Amino acid sequence: MPGYTNPYVLLQFPDLGDDVSVLMRNPQLLPPRDITPEDVPLDANGQLSDPQAAQEAMYRVFARAVRATARRR
Repeated sequence: MPGYTNPYVLLQFPDLGDDVSVLMRNPQLLPPRDITPEDVPLDANGQLSDPQAAQEAMYRVFARAVRATARRR
């Protein structure tokens, strides 16, 4: 149907198994506040002072987008 964008995207991971998948919210439809990570501290040169904190902030962004995971056995 033209003009309609699916609110969810199914990602399959065949290298992990035949039926491994993740259903996530379509990133193209998410408001910027949902895909913007929280601020992390920077040093005087503008570089990350704690790369682990930045990685964890992105994990929280990904977690907000995931709706379901599946692995059928």
